[in-house]
Amino acid sequence: QSSSAVSVSASTQMAGGATAAVRWAALALVLAVAAVSSGAAAECGAPCLLRAEKLQTALRSSLSLAPTASHAAVASAAVDSSNGGIININPTMFDDLINKSPRNFSMILMLTALSDGRDCVPCKQGAREFKLVARSFYKEYPNVENVLFGLVDFDRDGGEIFRKLQCQGAPTLFAFKGSGKPGRALGQMDNVDEIANYLHKALGYKVKVVRPVDYGRVLAFFSTLAVIGATCYFFWPAVYAVISYVPLWAYAAIAFALFNMGGLMWLQIRGAPFIGGNKNGPEYVHGSNGYQYGAECFIIAGVQGAITVGLVLLAEVASRQSGKVKTTMTIFCVALVFVVFSILYRLFRDKYGGYPYKLLF
Repeated sequence: QSSSAVSVSASTQMAGGATAAVRWAALALVLAVAAVSSGAAAECGAPCLLRAEKLQTALRSSLSLAPTASHAAVASAAVDSSNGGIININPTMFDDLINKSPRNFSMILMLTALSDGRDCVPCKQGAREFKLVARSFYKEYPNVENVLFGLVDFDRDGGEIFRKLQCQGAPTLFAFKGSGKPGRALGQMDNVDEIANYLHKALGYKVKVVRPVDYGRVLAFFSTLAVIGATCYFFWPAVYAVISYVPLWAYAAIAFALFNMGGLMWLQIRGAPFIGGNKNGPEYVHGSNGYQYGAECFIIAGVQGAITVGLVLLAEVASRQSGKVKTTMTIFCVALVFVVFSILYRLFRDKYGGYPYKLLF
């Protein structure tokens, strides 16, 4: 009877502990949702609306210098507060408000192509980074009303503007000052640093770009934390068996080293796309030594891992095997290392065009 009582007491305590764990997990999720909701409201609320109002005021004032501009042009310039204060420019607006001198405003104009059918990865990335620079500028210079940011999408109605500016590539930046011809950035501009540097060079405004909080990640973090806590509570013996398995940590450390050799940290800092693209199709290896795609990280990690496996197997064969098996395995391991090194040399030559040496490829 006492044994039964002890069992019932233990079951009751366990049930009570489980209920407490579930309550803490639910509380964490509620707090995460509340943080996401309040943060999103703060991010897209009054500051964005104020920014939009100032841009509208600047556009209306520009009509005094462009009496032929139609109300339709200004209406189409309605600034979307969710778009970081960037104005979508159409041909009528370009002719009536921008491509005339003198102007009572300056504009940084990005020419790009955002159609899903075109699938221009640098264009989409450049538009996102351009929006981020615009948001950071209006946050750092809230009283500057004569600097605007515009976007021309070739795939909507921007083809004519591309032809007038003699632009044959995207994404490309132009700077329109108060008077004179527009300045043009050299090369594609698809990351925050390049866009911010061009803004500073063209208009003299130095912007400290601050990436907004990703509330989706915040929610994912709290959700993951709650799941991990509940898993550890309910399945601790299995969890302990996994985390105390030494080979698992060894494999994880090797994988971490290989991916960092492939440029994982650089990708995290720069936020480069996973793959690129050109007229010949998708591009997995960028043809420059100053940039890379996410796919390159996996390719380099795989190549380095294959070289490591080949060398380890070669050492194991030399110390443990004998006879025909040793000879066969030695030839296989040497061939594996030679072929993979050839791939590594080829990748290096693709990144550094003038490198003269190669093995098989």
